[in-house]
Amino acid sequence: MRPSDHIVELGPRKRRGARANVSTAAVLPQARLDRLLPPHDRAFAQSWPALRTISARLERPGVAVAAVDNRGTVASACFAAHRERVSSVIIGRHQSADLSLDLDPTLSLRHLALVIAPLGDGQDVRYKLLDLRTGEGFSDETGGRVEAIESNGPTMLSCAGYRLVLVPTLGDGLASWPADGGDAWDALPERKVVPALPERKVVHALPAPAGPAEPEPTRRTPRAERPRRDWQIVHLDGPLWSGDAANSAPVSASPIVGSLEAPQTAGRRGAEAGSLLLTEQALSRGVVVGRYPRCASKGRLPLDATVSRVHALVLDVDGQPWLIDVASINGVELDGAPIRQAPLPLDRPAVVRLGRSLLRWQPAR
Repeated sequence: MRPSDHIVELGPRKRRGARANVSTAAVLPQARLDRLLPPHDRAFAQSWPALRTISARLERPGVAVAAVDNRGTVASACFAAHRERVSSVIIGRHQSADLSLDLDPTLSLRHLALVIAPLGDGQDVRYKLLDLRTGEGFSDETGGRVEAIESNGPTMLSCAGYRLVLVPTLGDGLASWPADGGDAWDALPERKVVPALPERKVVHALPAPAGPAEPEPTRRTPRAERPRRDWQIVHLDGPLWSGDAANSAPVSASPIVGSLEAPQTAGRRGAEAGSLLLTEQALSRGVVVGRYPRCASKGRLPLDATVSRVHALVLDVDGQPWLIDVASINGVELDGAPIRQAPLPLDRPAVVRLGRSLLRWQPAR
């Protein structure tokens, strides 16, 4: 992501290279880590000044993110949305991550992918947050484990030893929201879980039904200045993993969009052919490619040691498959050009290089 596309501000402890305050974090499950963290409302209020400041500095629509631990705000950032392409953000301990949080060893090197959809005229900023098959995932406000979400509004989550606050912004410094963090929290719609939708989706905070206007609280921000209420959070199945790729009938029965293929290379020791089919359902969930055993590519694509354990993500956004570099060490190329994220062509084959491993993208049509 180019510098003009984002701003990251580290807290004082992060700048000094302080170590995690939760010294036993490495042996604690997420449910117990949650009890060591501030409640979501306090984490939201603590991070609110930083979120307003950093979103005003970027001056572009996007998603503002803050990470809070039990000592305060560790880091804040704002990542821009674009009209013609997705924006991808990697969150983890790795120094190459866009939002590098290295105070807690329970956070994976590449833990989360934040993918911001292309911004259309009159559209809200929309984004997905996906666990990169870490095995730990993240949890929502209720403490329930989540693999992936899709939202067009504020979201509060827990991941390892952090509370994460994500707020879409219009590039105005969140001027339509109350300035006070406590007032902004109170202005949020009620968040509730409703019965699961088809394909195992769970929706939070559905648009409020039409009806009489609510009475205005005496000390709160006037309604004209309140943020809109018709946002939602959808819980989704997380990215495909090796077990899904082998055993899931719904995934394999879904129409094929294309495949990643490793050609047989004569004369090279250990070189072998392989293929990873990418169906509509697989791409809607996301497909993680790398040497990590949980990656969907494990056992299907011969990848050499220059490929990171979690190297790339292939994800459908609005009907278009995107190839995304997830902060890999040796990079991703598409048709010879280094890319951070790029659409995979649907009308022709393309050459994909992960590190030194050469693959071929073959669309189904």
